[in-house]
Amino acid sequence: MENAKSTAEVGIRNGVDPIVLYSALAETAQAANIPEVAGVALTKVVHYAPTFQNNARLAEFYLASGNADRAVDTLRNATMIEPDSAEAYVRLATAEEAAYLYADAERDYSHALSLEPNNPEAKSRYAEFQKRTADKGASTIGDTGN
Repeated sequence: MENAKSTAEVGIRNGVDPIVLYSALAETAQAANIPEVAGVALTKVVHYAPTFQNNARLAEFYLASGNADRAVDTLRNATMIEPDSAEAYVRLATAEEAAYLYADAERDYSHALSLEPNNPEAKSRYAEFQKRTADKGASTIGDTGN
């Protein structure tokens, strides 16, 4: 991993596109199961190219690492980049649900469907979310503490 990091640094100093190098470093670190290096590399990719796709990739990394709050923040940035994207709002709502931000997830699933009412992924995920939250509410209501 040290060789990969060194190669990226030397390449950047010599004018190689940092996005390409940091993307490759992130993939290498993820394959080697070194999340600290992968996270730093993906953050640098977003720094150099703050696109929707790069933010979504970083957010996926955060979710896989159990850091839903950072995924939410990253995906909120992604929705500013592509405010008319149902996909962006579905991804954001998924992260919000993972972060236990149910009201925010409800709002963003609903917004995704307002952008694309016939989007099958948005419809499916929103329906599953509603069922999960209804089930949680029913189990809480049914628990009398006895």
